[in-house]
Amino acid sequence: MIFFLDSIFSITVGFVGLLVTYIIIFSQKSNRYVNTYLGLILFIVSMKSIHVGFFQNDNLVVLGEDFNWLKILPIITLPFSYLYFESLFKDRTQIKKKVYLHFLLPIILMVFSAFQNKFKLLAPALFYSIFSSLLISITLFYIIKNSFLFYEFFKNENSISEKHFNQLNKWVSFIFIIFIIGSIRLIFSLYFDLERGQKGYTNISNGFKNSVLLLLCVKLLISPEILFGYPKLKERLSGFDKDLKFNDEIWILKEVLTSNLQDAKLSQLVNTKIASYLNEVEKFIINETPFRTPKYSVNNLSKNLSIPSSHLAYIFKYHCKMSFTEYKNHYRIKDALKLINEGFLDSKTFEGLAEKVGYVSYNPFFTSFKKQTNYSPKVYWDRSV
Repeated sequence: MIFFLDSIFSITVGFVGLLVTYIIIFSQKSNRYVNTYLGLILFIVSMKSIHVGFFQNDNLVVLGEDFNWLKILPIITLPFSYLYFESLFKDRTQIKKKVYLHFLLPIILMVFSAFQNKFKLLAPALFYSIFSSLLISITLFYIIKNSFLFYEFFKNENSISEKHFNQLNKWVSFIFIIFIIGSIRLIFSLYFDLERGQKGYTNISNGFKNSVLLLLCVKLLISPEILFGYPKLKERLSGFDKDLKFNDEIWILKEVLTSNLQDAKLSQLVNTKIASYLNEVEKFIINETPFRTPKYSVNNLSKNLSIPSSHLAYIFKYHCKMSFTEYKNHYRIKDALKLINEGFLDSKTFEGLAEKVGYVSYNPFFTSFKKQTNYSPKVYWDRSV
């Protein structure tokens, strides 16, 4: 009876996992790359649960051919997990050329297991020793790599608002804990699966694994920010940005019509993140005063904020009422006004002030200052003293 209920539970959870996999891969067109990683992880784990539910003996024999070496296929979820987390945190939407390198060692391990299963190349004890060492090494490698990703994310928490960070922290911490639990169970499960075929060990109970899988599926269904990746997360969190105040004289928050096909495609990526982007830009410009560097460009801003330069170019083209050069001059003059009010000119010259805020000479500083304040620098200073 217990075995029957365990089988029913395993099959049910497996099909729930396949349902969530279907939703992940086919229901969201934006950022499908991230969804594919998570979908593949769920597909492999769900198929494993369904197989165990239908075949309690857990043997993979088809038409007389022994496919038990495929039992170690779940090891491929380790690189998938890293690539998912990397995409989630770094908002990657394109496949990197070196992605395949992550799968070399797991594939080699599967081939090694297949040859051992077919030809008995090594003594069982030696094979288990080598296999276990490699399995543990791969698992620890990806635990460390994922931990570094989380460390980098938490270290850079100031790049988003506090509410954003707290909400994101809860979701990704949940997924990371699931990954750690799954990695540990993967080691024991694969080890005993192989050992059982030679020494009669019973398989580790699937109840715990299926419970964790079911919990993950429920979490994914009720938290689409995990299901659909970082862009959906920012869209869901955009409600937190409603309390952010932006200068209406500079920014346009509403969606705008684009002038060409390329910009139309960019708008699908940028519009869901516009509030967060503007918050990051304004916060960085005010706190770090990067425009004090004379040749500071959009590419420099892109590197500082880890925002694609194409996204920033789109923002200044469609969501800013001034060009990037005008925007720089605007904040340079605001910087100059702040320095004047702090007494900078008590010991420095106007030329020194122009150089301090990022101008290469006094004339363009004078022109921008008068355009923005309606006063020359000297008149403004005289009136403020």
